[in-house]
Amino acid sequence: RAGLLAAESAARRTAEEFGEVVGALSGATRLVDVAEVVLDHTARLGASSAAVLLRSGEHLDVLAARGTDAVPAAVRRLPLDDPDPAAQAARTGEPLWESTGRDGIGPDAGALVAVPLVLGGPTRPLGAIVLRFPDERPTFTAQERAAVLTLAGQCAQALDRARLHQAEHEVADVLQRSLLPPELPELPRLGVAARYLPSAVGVAAGGDWYDLLPIDDHRVAVVVGDVVGHGATAAAVMGQLRSALAAYLLDGHS
Repeated sequence: RAGLLAAESAARRTAEEFGEVVGALSGATRLVDVAEVVLDHTARLGASSAAVLLRSGEHLDVLAARGTDAVPAAVRRLPLDDPDPAAQAARTGEPLWESTGRDGIGPDAGALVAVPLVLGGPTRPLGAIVLRFPDERPTFTAQERAAVLTLAGQCAQALDRARLHQAEHEVADVLQRSLLPPELPELPRLGVAARYLPSAVGVAAGGDWYDLLPIDDHRVAVVVGDVVGHGATAAAVMGQLRSALAAYLLDGHS
């Protein structure tokens, strides 16, 4: 009974810790933020150092690292055909357990584990996580291997979401800037100024807009509008509505 109780307590702790990681990953919108969340958790797994590497073409770029012996300190990019365990895991899609290291380093260096970042399905790994454990590290149990693989799977999903978020953010930013006028109109009896204040941190493009449209020598239309949502879709709809409304007002329907 004591053994069962201890196992149950350990499993509960692991589930709680993993729940914290999943919650933190769900709120990470930048690639480096995702990597930092994962590296924070690797210390709980007993790793003395760790690194997250992201695939870029036929190379692996070090996204973030803790310690100096998960990947060499001077290395920021690895070719995929490199014999390094990280490159091998990302190239083959298979994890490497209890490797003694790289370039013939002996067992005194401790266990070096490299796990690919796989999304699932017939896709190439996004990269790899490398973990260095102390040399007194015992053999990995099936439960410990499952925990590392689960962490890598969650990391891959979060990195994929962060990539999509970044791409959408960049598209929305370009689209929004293309909708801005080069300068504000000069009016004889009206001073005009503009400010852009996002309603939330990290939201660069939304569906709110305002316009100032000189109708004729004596009339000016001030327009405030809102499209539900954020990002490129909201900005595109906003542009269409602005153009349609401007054409309507300037066509004499005011």
